[in-house]
Amino acid sequence: MVAKWVPSNRDAAHGIGRSQAVAPGEPPIRTTTIAIAAAFLATSEPAGTAQERTGPASVIDGDTIRVDGERIRLRSEAGPIDAPELRTAKCQLELFRAEAARDRLKALLKDREPEIRQTGTDKYGRPVAIVRVDGKDVGAILVREGHAKPWPTLRRADRPEWCGPER
Repeated sequence: MVAKWVPSNRDAAHGIGRSQAVAPGEPPIRTTTIAIAAAFLATSEPAGTAQERTGPASVIDGDTIRVDGERIRLRSEAGPIDAPELRTAKCQLELFRAEAARDRLKALLKDREPEIRQTGTDKYGRPVAIVRVDGKDVGAILVREGHAKPWPTLRRADRPEWCGPER
C-alpha cells in the first residue's frame, strides 16, 4: 500500500469516502490534486505580501484611518472593535467619547508610520487591518483604554452601546 487518506467530517458530508490502497507505482487520485495545488501556490505571491504595508496615516475617527487615500478600518489581534461614531452620534455622550477616541488615535499615530496588516474587508469592501505602532497593537490599546470596545459578531444588533454608563 502506498497511500491511505482519511476524510474529514466535511468530506464525509459531501459523500467522499475513504480512499483505497493503490498498487505500487500507481499514484493515488489525490496526488494529482495536490500537485496542481502545489504548482499554483508556488507561482502565486507569498502569503501576506500584498496585504502588509507601512505609511503615514491620517485619522478619520476612533477606528478608521486613511493611508494613501484609502480608508482602513481598525481591528485588534483579538478581533473586531468599535469606537463611538463622530458623524452619527446618538447622544452627546457618544459624541464626547468619539472625539476622545479620535484624539487618542491621533496621539498614538503622531509622527509615526504604522505597520498595517490587512486581515480582510468589511461589508462595504473597505480594508480591515491590524495596525501596529512600535510593535504594539493600536486596536488593543484603544480597547484597553476604553476608547473602543470589542465587537466580535459585527452584527448591528450587537453593536456596543456608547450612550449609557460604562459597565
